Amino acid sequence: QACAAYEQQMDEVAKAIGPLTPPSDCPLQLDDPDLLPNAPRDYRGGVHEGVDFICNELGHSAVTPLAGRVLVAARDVPEPTPDERIAMLEFAKSLGDAPPWTLQLLYGQFVVVDHGVIEGAGHVVTLYAHLESVDPALRPGVEVPAFTRIGEIGNSGTEAGGTGEDDP
Repeated sequence: QACAAYEQQMDEVAKAIGPLTPPSDCPLQLDDPDLLPNAPRDYRGGVHEGVDFICNELGHSAVTPLAGRVLVAARDVPEPTPDERIAMLEFAKSLGDAPPWTLQLLYGQFVVVDHGVIEGAGHVVTLYAHLESVDPALRPGVEVPAFTRIGEIGNSGTEAGGTGEDDP
């Protein structure tokens, strides 16, 4: 019953925000639950907190579908080595959940946009992670209209990013 109530609440939030243009022209694979929120992340403990758009090639822009204000523009985030990544993930798994600082490293290059309070939805904040690059004009406090380019979709912060694979 709690799950049905949560789903109803999320439906109401989605309706309050309204129809959104996806933040990428890359496909959203709704038939793959591993790419959606709350998918188990056994390798680090916890669950997936986002929605993955799979591009399989560089050159795709990420845009914000709502106007807002940039809170964080994290660029040039160092990739952990494969051994560092394994150690981080094993530690997070031993805790049963990934600490915020571990998640932040797993985001790679990322942008956080605050869209403010939307009636019926509450305070809406979006995070765009695993970017290949962050738009150089973005910095904390910058107001961005809807459809502003945030950066280029990539795989920073992922296992593939840490090993130098080119699989955004």
